[in-house]
Amino acid sequence: MGPYAMVLMDRLGLRAVIGEAAALIDAGLIRPLPDPQRFKLTQAQQAHELVSGSARGKVVVDIE
Repeated sequence: MGPYAMVLMDRLGLRAVIGEAAALIDAGLIRPLPDPQRFKLTQAQQAHELVSGSARGKVVVDIE
């Protein structure tokens, strides 16, 4: 967590920060950054290893 986020949380509280983040997401100003590699449910172990190591964003596991 960066220094700006820490100052913002100290000043506003966690609930307010989450509300601000939700408003930015709703406005399309920020969005999740999924890792380009996707996994099938049978590859959950590999997905977990990526999360524990080198993932640069959210890891997607398809459950269908």
